[in-house]
Amino acid sequence: MNIKNKSVLAIAVAMMIGSVSAPVFAVAEQGQKDVPMKEGRMPPKAHHDQWKVFEGLDLTQDQKDKIKDLIKDGRDSQRDAFKDGMKYNKELRELSASDDYSKDKAEGIAEDGAKVLTKAAIERAEVDNKIYNVLTAEQKVKYKENLKKRDDAFKERLDKMKDRKGDVPPPPPEDLR
Repeated sequence: MNIKNKSVLAIAVAMMIGSVSAPVFAVAEQGQKDVPMKEGRMPPKAHHDQWKVFEGLDLTQDQKDKIKDLIKDGRDSQRDAFKDGMKYNKELRELSASDDYSKDKAEGIAEDGAKVLTKAAIERAEVDNKIYNVLTAEQKVKYKENLKKRDDAFKERLDKMKDRKGDVPPPPPEDLR
């Protein structure tokens, strides 16, 4: 696998983690519309209302408590994995701007970063599955419908972003022409 494919894989895994994890991390904030932003944290709206996958499920208090416990249990290890993934990303950027660059070093860093992100994605999927198994059969059907709505809305936002960008890249800076 060449470096381009590995980079694309790492980016895809990171995007997948973000799209999967946001609703679960945000469930504790459900119903909190105007919460002030804490230092270094995104407000609930920054999750693009991803927690809406839980809307209309009529969760019992016991289910809510179990879901919150599952989220808390997985949060620390996932945060550490994301920080490690960012560390590899930073190393790759620093290597690309150094005189010591080599394709082998870049591939090694990209592979290590992809492993970390893959591990984080698997951990996130395990937590999501545990949460899914807390739901009743009827809630699972509604949850899947909500996931489809969320995914469709995400695709729609991506399409709008593509339309706004256009096909023409910006011109290079004057000093590089």
